[in-house]
Amino acid sequence: MSLLRRLEILEDAVLRPGGDPGYKLVVTNEGETPQEAVERAGLTNWPAERILLIRFVKADNATP
Repeated sequence: MSLLRRLEILEDAVLRPGGDPGYKLVVTNEGETPQEAVERAGLTNWPAERILLIRFVKADNATP
């Protein structure tokens, strides 16, 4: 199963109507810090352990 497919499954579970699973999914923009992404999503009062941050990077920009 590809990483993209796994992300789609995760997104579906988090955004599924009919009940809040208690988690929020936030995709960070390029150059954005995790804190900035959380603020942009309006989740500053949301429990940090219930926020799933996703950041996509190019292979040549990845840090070890």
